[in-house]
Order: sequence, then C-alpha cells, then structure tokens
Amino acid sequence: MDVADYFRLRDAAVLAGGQEFHRFLVSQGRYKSPEQEEITLHKMRTAITTMPEEMRAASKAWLEERGHQSWGQ
Repeated sequence: MDVADYFRLRDAAVLAGGQEFHRFLVSQGRYKSPEQEEITLHKMRTAITTMPEEMRAASKAWLEERGHQSWGQ
C-alpha cells in the first residue's frame, strides 16, 4: 500500500467513524480500548484538514468538553 492509498483509507474511516474506524485501527495495530478509540477519532477529525469544517469543530468541542486537547483547528 502506498501513502496515497493509506490516506484514502484513513480519511474514509475517520469520516465514517463507528465500525469502519474500528476496523481501520485494528488493521493498523492501533486499537487499545473503546474509550481511546473515541478520543482518537475526534483528535484525528480535528487534525485532518480534509475533514468537513463542521465535523472538525464538533470534534474539537467534544474533546474540550471532556478535558482533552485537539490535534488541530
């Protein structure tokens, strides 16, 4: 898999969330727990500039409400 393929898979999984994001984390050997999965999803949504602005803002708010820092925006 080249870098462009990885980014396409990653972005699709982050955009979809849920089971698709879970499968992506497992396939990359990065799954730790349901709580970490949800935090990571929102952090990734704030960091990936190709995500819709509304989604990035909602994820940033979600993180801040729970005392976490975002990776972007």
